[in-house]
Amino acid sequence: MERQDAWPVALDKWLSEARDTNPYATAEGMRAWDSVIRNHVADALEAAASRWRGWYTEAHRALPTPSREHPWPDRDQMARVQDLKRVADQCSAEGARVRAQEMPAHDRVFHRLRGNDSLLDLLLACDARLAGHVDILQAAAEPGALAEEPARRRKLEAALAAVAAALAERLAAMAPPAPF
Repeated sequence: MERQDAWPVALDKWLSEARDTNPYATAEGMRAWDSVIRNHVADALEAAASRWRGWYTEAHRALPTPSREHPWPDRDQMARVQDLKRVADQCSAEGARVRAQEMPAHDRVFHRLRGNDSLLDLLLACDARLAGHVDILQAAAEPGALAEEPARRRKLEAALAAVAAALAERLAAMAPPAPF
């Protein structure tokens, strides 16, 4: 098993082990796991965006050449092409959001996180959900015919909504506590 293929196995083992020790016990461990999860989710999103851009290009090429009788393409065809581009852009934007998700810069914030078991459980749950969506995102990025697009879109949009929700929950958990 190659190194890039071993991360889901290690992550599943790590998330399923008995919680006798804190998996985020050190700031370095927390940063490392966060980096691994975010990179793989972002890579899967970028691969999905690339697949959808390929379908956009294919659908755009299929548009008829403008002529004197038909200077504008059919509205339905044009709407489908624009929709394919919108989905590709949405995947790219979500991948950028995942990569740009910030981590605390100060050790005192890590100390606050490590001392709060309920917060650590929430972060573990968010990371597990993010890691769980990688397979769905990678399935959306697999090569296929443009005719498969509607079925993949439903799965992709559900995965994108779940990733956005997990990121929002994670960001809220990582935010500093509100002053009195």
